Amino acid sequence: MEGAAPTQFSVLASGGRANAFTSFVDPLVRQGLPNLTVASEAFVTKVVLEGTKARGVQLELPEGDTITVRAGKEVILSAGAIATPQLLMLSSIGPRDQLEKFGIPVV
Repeated sequence: MEGAAPTQFSVLASGGRANAFTSFVDPLVRQGLPNLTVASEAFVTKVVLEGTKARGVQLELPEGDTITVRAGKEVILSAGAIATPQLLMLSSIGPRDQLEKFGIPVV
């Protein structure tokens, strides 16, 4: 194949690699928003439900502590193609037959 084609680069002016955090979250963190906290290396273990409404998430921190973070307005779950359905199922949301097979109550 001959010729040239434009390519997209995900490189910051500083030379570092751009990703979702550096492009969207980091600028908000730098603004010092009072309603934004970033917990690095925290692991979401379940969505906290009140009835059938998501109200927050349960996190496991690197030190081993488990905390619950409640949402003021909405819970946005974006854990990827594999982890999102897994997290929903661990939170009692999903196919009844699969949840009951593992003793997970269904919402």
